[in-house]
Amino acid sequence: MFRRFLITCIIATSILAQNEQEVTVTAGSTYNGTIQTQNTDITVYQDARVKQDVISVNGDIYIEDRGRVGGVETTNGDIYINEDCTIDKSIVSINGSIYIKANSTVKKNIETLTGDIRVSGAEIKKDIILRDGSVMLKDGALVRNDIIVLDRGGNSGNASTLSVVDIYVGSGSVVRGDIDADSQWDQVELEISGGEVQGDVDDDITIIGSDGDDDDDEDDEDDEDDEDGGKKDKKKK
Repeated sequence: MFRRFLITCIIATSILAQNEQEVTVTAGSTYNGTIQTQNTDITVYQDARVKQDVISVNGDIYIEDRGRVGGVETTNGDIYINEDCTIDKSIVSINGSIYIKANSTVKKNIETLTGDIRVSGAEIKKDIILRDGSVMLKDGALVRNDIIVLDRGGNSGNASTLSVVDIYVGSGSVVRGDIDADSQWDQVELEISGGEVQGDVDDDITIIGSDGDDDDDEDDEDDEDDEDGGKKDKKKK
């Protein structure tokens, strides 16, 4: 039988939950320790704070409006950061995607090995790092440092079999640092559409567009909004 953990005002140092339906931090409350789960989703509701890290294996993590946490980590799960949130450390996902909405701040890195990164109107104070997946920046998103694509094991023999890593900088978004790929065989494509990259772009990255929003790009961004909101809405039902 599934149970639900409800956190209100707790002073313990950590919570470890396995095979629960959900672990939640109620709106406006503060939890001083780390929340760590397995096969369980975690939701930090509006105006709540977790002073240490939020970690899940085989579960998704949701930080609702104006939530604040230390670091956020998942393995085999997605991460959803709503509006006006603060992440004091890094966001890390192994085999999962990361979605960040407007006016939120990540004080360190965003990192994923396999998954998509969607940043809409939020600020990333350090780097975005990925190996497989894609990056979309829109609606005035700001990356203060670099976007780095890790070595994907590409070589002259297998490069054509690798899926392309797409990086999209649109809608007034800015990357203040560089965009780098670790290997010339790693199949990385950059599209700049209404955004700006102020640093250098690695010579091994293919630039496929620049300075011109078109209908296809707007449709793509609308699709991402539907995907982001749709999963959260489904969870609440």
